[in-house]
Amino acid sequence: MAPKSLPPAIDMVHRMETRIEQQNAEIERLKQANQDISDPTRRLWLLQAALVEMRLHLGQLSPTIMDRKRPDVGVPQTILPRKK
Repeated sequence: MAPKSLPPAIDMVHRMETRIEQQNAEIERLKQANQDISDPTRRLWLLQAALVEMRLHLGQLSPTIMDRKRPDVGVPQTILPRKK
């Protein structure tokens, strides 16, 4: 689990990444046992798709290093004063 000091958005992404790693491990275990992996593979695909969606929606809440270097990060363009 991620440290408590991380913002909730980053913590959510880390949790989903952990679930994906666990699902990959489960698929590998089933492959070694020559068992059907179609359902676990489908679940993995759904987890990966959910992670992509999370990153799209949570990306604004977890700025990158480059975002932090910009002076106006986090300020929507619609509320910036207009230049005359």
